[in-house]
Amino acid sequence: MIKTENQSKEKADNNIGGDLLTIKQAADRIKEPVHIVRNWLRDLRPYVPVEKGENGYNLFGEPGLKALLTIQDLHRNRGYSIKQIEHFFATGGKEFIPLPEPAAEEMLAKELQMLRSMIQEMQDRFERQEQFNMALTQKLDEQTAYIDRAINNRDKELMQGLERIFERYQQKQLEAPKTEKKWWKFWT
Repeated sequence: MIKTENQSKEKADNNIGGDLLTIKQAADRIKEPVHIVRNWLRDLRPYVPVEKGENGYNLFGEPGLKALLTIQDLHRNRGYSIKQIEHFFATGGKEFIPLPEPAAEEMLAKELQMLRSMIQEMQDRFERQEQFNMALTQKLDEQTAYIDRAINNRDKELMQGLERIFERYQQKQLEAPKTEKKWWKFWT
């Protein structure tokens, strides 16, 4: 295996003519893993000058290596994302300046105002509900009083009717001759 690696290195050195580096050599030079350099090349290809070798390898010259070092600095040291690095190269080196977010005080003031308006709306609803409840209670009280009066009047009329019927019955009993019926004549 060592022989194969040495042979592939010799071939790469022969292909690049000493000035150009393969991805692995460029990654070694800037001290980054090869897969990271491949990802950068995939995402930022328009901004990294590379040449294609006879074998199809991507080869980096001095400008390509400088671009990789710039990407490394932006990503590792300044914390730029790939999109921010892309913006940096697309604008000719202008740094990405994120839009300022509203200050925390402004956000809290807006939130507080929204909460106050919600509380006021809830208080208004509560007052309307209280008014409705009071009106409903008053109507129910009136209806209960009406029903009580109607029942009392009905009971009074029923009692009076029963008293009249009882009085008539007593009068008939007094007026009727007192004849005793024999026990066998109960059906007549």
